[in-house]
Amino acid sequence: MVCAKGAAKICGGGRPNLAQADGWDDSKLPAALKQAQTDFSAGLR
Repeated sequence: MVCAKGAAKICGGGRPNLAQADGWDDSKLPAALKQAQTDFSAGLR
């Protein structure tokens, strides 16, 4: 859930209380995926 929230913040979109990433700015998708990977890795530690 934390991974999707970080991605939603970057792409824009999603509800603040849910892990939804329905962003409207597709050009930021690579940065959002990198953030999700970072958040996921941090969660494994």
